[in-house]
Amino acid sequence: MIVVYSTNRVWRTAVAAALRVHDVDVRMASRQAELAKCLAHSPAAVVIAGAEAGRYREAMQTLAALPSHSTGTHVVHATTPDDTMEDIVRRALS
Repeated sequence: MIVVYSTNRVWRTAVAAALRVHDVDVRMASRQAELAKCLAHSPAAVVIAGAEAGRYREAMQTLAALPSHSTGTHVVHATTPDDTMEDIVRRALS
């Protein structure tokens, strides 16, 4: 499962749609509580954080620092405004 975490609904939906084309199980979260709920219900292989999530950098760094066996999450990708949709999908699927 891949979690797309962003407060920007349009961006979050576009990334999720691009990933679903590749038959990936995608969950979306716009708040930290939703992200926690997604990760609590099933382990995510990847969390993709939108560029505006920089204000949540501390929470993302904490999540990335946890051992993967405790959260099931292996990779946290923080995007930048310069990332194309193709770049985001390629990194998430690699």
